[in-house]
Amino acid sequence: MSFEDEHKNITMAILEMTSELADNVKYNKNKDAYGGKHVIEQNGYRLTTVIEKISKIKPKKVYPEDSIEYRLAQYLKNWILKNNPKARLPKSLQSWCHDFNKMIRIDKRKPEEIKSIIAWCQKDDFWWTNIRSASKLRIQYDQLYIKMNGRAKQRDDRFDHL
Repeated sequence: MSFEDEHKNITMAILEMTSELADNVKYNKNKDAYGGKHVIEQNGYRLTTVIEKISKIKPKKVYPEDSIEYRLAQYLKNWILKNNPKARLPKSLQSWCHDFNKMIRIDKRKPEEIKSIIAWCQKDDFWWTNIRSASKLRIQYDQLYIKMNGRAKQRDDRFDHL
């Protein structure tokens, strides 16, 4: 069933429930009380609020297996399984795809760079145990990039003046 069909069915079900409960429902004719809308209330809960929330629901994007986001998610998954064959992973990689999409679209990361950071962190003695998901990779990305490129700040610089 498509998202639009499911959305329509839920809305219709709510409207049918409203008509069945009409005897117990109070109809508020005061339009100004709720932003110029007629409101149906039951036990103090506004039905229009439910319908407004349902109408704002957007379908989640599904990433196809040939998308760069899905391929990066699969790449990370393969590295994690290589390091720990018994690792617990999500049933679907779609949530990881969403994180990779954010890295590319919002953070302006290049897919090739993301791939090299995945490989580096999964080979590193410390980071392979800490990067277990795409969201954790996104959070730690800048730190991983600096460490991978060997540009960690030298702690001894502060004693140069002595």
